[in-house]
Amino acid sequence: VTSGSNDDTINVHTTSIPLTCNSSGDLHADSVILGNTTNGMQGITANVTLLNTPDVSDITLNDQHDSSARTITQSTVTISGSGYGQIAGLAASGALIDYRYLDTNSVTVDTSTTGGNVVNILASSRTLSFVGASSTSGPRDSISIGNAGLLSGILAPLNFSNPSGYDDISVNDSANPSAESFTLNTYFPAQFDAWGSIVFANSGVPSINYRYTDTSSISLTAGKGATANIYDTGSFPITSVNSSTQGN
Repeated sequence: VTSGSNDDTINVHTTSIPLTCNSSGDLHADSVILGNTTNGMQGITANVTLLNTPDVSDITLNDQHDSSARTITQSTVTISGSGYGQIAGLAASGALIDYRYLDTNSVTVDTSTTGGNVVNILASSRTLSFVGASSTSGPRDSISIGNAGLLSGILAPLNFSNPSGYDDISVNDSANPSAESFTLNTYFPAQFDAWGSIVFANSGVPSINYRYTDTSSISLTAGKGATANIYDTGSFPITSVNSSTQGN
C-alpha cells in the first residue's frame, strides 16, 4: 500500500499476507493505525512492514480489544542495511511488525483490556509509548526494560501509562560496566498530571517516563559504581532502587 502526497491515515484492520505500507508524499507525515475493534491486533496474521520514504509516520498498534494477554517484545533489527524497530508477540500467528526508524516519528502500543500483558523492551530508537487498559483489580501489566542487564539499546524516550489499571515497571542496568548517574524526579506534561521520570546522565539513555497514578511499582537495578539522585518519587508507586551484585 502506497499512500498519496498529503497527510494520510492508513488503517490496517486485518491481513493474512505480508503487507508493506509506504508513502509517495513529499515532506508530509502520515498516521498508520493497526488493529480493529473486534479482536485488536489478532486479525493481523502476517508480517507488516511500515515505511515512509519521503518523511515520517506516527504509528499506533491497537490491541485493546484483544481477549487475551500478550507477551510483547520490542527490539532493534537490521534489514537491508537499515535499522528497524521490531515488535513481536502483539499480532497473531507469530506475525512481526517492522518499522524503519528513519521513517518513524513515534510508536504507540495500546495493550489489551484483559491486563496481565508482559512487555519486554530490549532496544528502541524512536519515542515509544505503551498505554495499558487493564482493570484496577488486575491483573497488572508487567514491563521490563533492558537487554541482559544493559540499557545501551534504549536510544529514545519511553512512556508508560495505564489509565484504567496499573503497571509494574522494572528497569535493569545491572551489567553496565560504567559508573552511571541517574535521577528520579517528577514532571507535569499537563496540569495536575504528575509523571515520574528517570534520566541517565552518562550513557546517553533518554528519559524513561511513567504516570504516577497508573504505576503500582517501579524497580531500578543499577550497575557498579552508580550514583542515584532521588529528588521525588511521587506518593503513589512503590519505588525500589537496587545495586547489582557487581558492587556499588
